[in-house]
Amino acid sequence: MEKEKVKFLLLTHGNCGEYLIAGIRMILGKINNTHVLSLLPENTFEEYYRKVEDVIGVMDKKGIIFTDIFGGTTTNIAIKLGYQYNVKVCSGVNVPMLLEAFLEKETDFEKVMEEGKNGIKDAILEFKESIKKKGDHEYKEIVHPKGYKFNLGEK
Repeated sequence: MEKEKVKFLLLTHGNCGEYLIAGIRMILGKINNTHVLSLLPENTFEEYYRKVEDVIGVMDKKGIIFTDIFGGTTTNIAIKLGYQYNVKVCSGVNVPMLLEAFLEKETDFEKVMEEGKNGIKDAILEFKESIKKKGDHEYKEIVHPKGYKFNLGEK
């Protein structure tokens, strides 16, 4: 039986990518075809580069490399190898972006990028706007889907 190719590769400083995937698993359950490579202080540039190249070399060409910081080592390596191996690279990874990628059968790179951008919100501003639409009196508390209640208090 042939092993499935890696479709998504996360390159992050420290263990950020591992924690992102753990959070996504809380929402979606099992995630397939995904590999995380953490850049740790003890890694040399050359070691990390080789590890990344080993994974990219067996990646699905319709896959995506996600990185944390544009201009950082993880992204610079991804750009060089992504260009060489013709694999898309997306910097500034966030949860909405990963959810979009993992939930779609056919990965649309532009849609994944757009969802990442749309996932960035000024939460207080969004909340205030929703209050204006529905009326102040409806928002004295927020109820979490599991039943936890958060009292908003007085303004």
